[in-house]
Amino acid sequence: MPKGRRINVEPAHAARRGQKDSFGILCMRANTRFVKGLHIGQREIEFATSLKAAGIEFRQQFPFGKYNLDFVLVAHGVAVEVVSGGGNPRQAKGRTERSEAILNEHNLIEIRFTTGPRR
Repeated sequence: MPKGRRINVEPAHAARRGQKDSFGILCMRANTRFVKGLHIGQREIEFATSLKAAGIEFRQQFPFGKYNLDFVLVAHGVAVEVVSGGGNPRQAKGRTERSEAILNEHNLIEIRFTTGPRR
């Protein structure tokens, strides 16, 4: 970020730091991610291509409370989360907490498939 911009936005960042958004705001953000197709990774794009080729109807980044599910297979009532790479530890911890919250809240189970490193 250019130094001039950093100076301009720092007061706004300082005012925002430590604030917690309401559940309603978090749900609105989840809906925005769905409507705009935000935060879709490369592995998710590949999975979507496979679903389309198989003629399976799906929704991507489907809002589920304050969270987004990577995929919902519409006709089957199945949610799919694509987990790839470790990423940074803070983000990995957030993914685990999100998955556990969804699973526990709705009495769901998780089936995880893993593959070796992508080449």
